[in-house]
Amino acid sequence: MTDHDALLAAIRDNPDEDTPRLVYADWLDENDQPARAEFIRKQIAGDDRPFFKQVSEAEQNGFLTSRRGFCEICRCTSAIWFGHYETILSLPYVCLREVYLTTAPTINNLDRALSLAVGKLGRIPKNGSAVSIFELAWPGLMFFLDTPATRAADAEANDLLDEALDNPSYD
Repeated sequence: MTDHDALLAAIRDNPDEDTPRLVYADWLDENDQPARAEFIRKQIAGDDRPFFKQVSEAEQNGFLTSRRGFCEICRCTSAIWFGHYETILSLPYVCLREVYLTTAPTINNLDRALSLAVGKLGRIPKNGSAVSIFELAWPGLMFFLDTPATRAADAEANDLLDEALDNPSYD
């Protein structure tokens, strides 16, 4: 793991802490990226200049959610994700951690994700769900299917769990 990867991991592991971000900003300065370092320091200081207007515009359209000035959560249809993921991931203020797909992926989407995963792994995964294939295709991102069907299944599972907890058959 490189220093850069270790610093980003520390930030991901401690999202509410400023110290890892400040250490990363120092590293950026030392590695000829002063603009990014300045952005992080302004973010921590809570600087509310037009610097952050792009973030609030993305939040207003409802598909990106930010924290500390970085968009960490994307909620969109499968068509939007697969049609625009390169653009979304290349935006300077986007540091995604979670992607919620609000429609089921098509066979073409799954084929594309599998192709990306094979390119990264160098082999075809032996098994896995669509979500696990997405996570292989885009390492570091957690994917969730947030469709009406999955919400209904979750609600049903929660009802069954509540019933089981109310009437335990184990003791």
